[in-house]
Amino acid sequence: MKTKAKRPITLRKKNKLINIITREPLFVFLILGFLGFIFIRAINPDSLKSEQPFLVNVSEKNLISFIQAQNKVYKEKSAKAYFKALSEDEKEEIKKRYIHQEVLYREGLKLGLDENDEMIKRRLVQKMEYLTRGFSQDIEAINETEIKKYYQDNIYLYIQEQTVSFSHIYFSKNKRGLKNALFDAQNTKLKVREEALYPEQAGKYGDHFLYFRSYINKSEKFVASQLGDDFSKDIFSENKIGLWVGPFKSTYGYHLVYIIKNTAEITPPIEDVASLILADLQQLKVKDVERRAINKIIEKYEIVE
Repeated sequence: MKTKAKRPITLRKKNKLINIITREPLFVFLILGFLGFIFIRAINPDSLKSEQPFLVNVSEKNLISFIQAQNKVYKEKSAKAYFKALSEDEKEEIKKRYIHQEVLYREGLKLGLDENDEMIKRRLVQKMEYLTRGFSQDIEAINETEIKKYYQDNIYLYIQEQTVSFSHIYFSKNKRGLKNALFDAQNTKLKVREEALYPEQAGKYGDHFLYFRSYINKSEKFVASQLGDDFSKDIFSENKIGLWVGPFKSTYGYHLVYIIKNTAEITPPIEDVASLILADLQQLKVKDVERRAINKIIEKYEIVE
């Protein structure tokens, strides 16, 4: 039985087939799409991987990074140890907080909330500064000589300023008038001295004061901020303890004052503040590492004016 030989496709039939294809837009679209797929796959194989925008990966690694950022723990090893020590409930709480942040962050990006936002810029700068502090291996150990020198050069930072503790009876110039406030204060001083009243017993005298009736271990600057410079100077120069003195004039009127304690300025010996000095020096060294790391980054950029 003879079989018929296949006829070759003639040029006319090829042209007819091409005309049919080009008249079908869907077919053309599919072909172009396929060619585009091949092209993208060739130049960037990873670009076609699904980004899975609705997937939040709560892996241990991500949670540890989250802890580092939240708790300002520079070393990953420390953050990992912290995470391992958490109970299951605490880890679950960390997961919830991470999911909360990640989801809202992504939604914010979708809405374009990150564009031209000065607050986000500052936050990113802070994060980069934080990351540069992680180079703890660049921080040199602090020796005793450094501590002594820093103490000598910056002793003013560790001076414990003079403080005073006192109670007062207030006579308002607005309520009584300035002259009457002074007169009433002078008369009341005679009464409270005669009665030998303690501060806690003197509430029946005077007017209600805007701030406090008693001030404990306050600096001259603090007292001045509430009662005025002249009043503060008078109180800090007063040497009569445990006695009603005054009247002293303030911004608001006159006051009888009972000095409970007046502590002189103290310059502590280096032994008493060595731990504070060490902490301050470490912070300075961290800042120095941060500065040098940022300068290296800046060097990569061309600055134009």
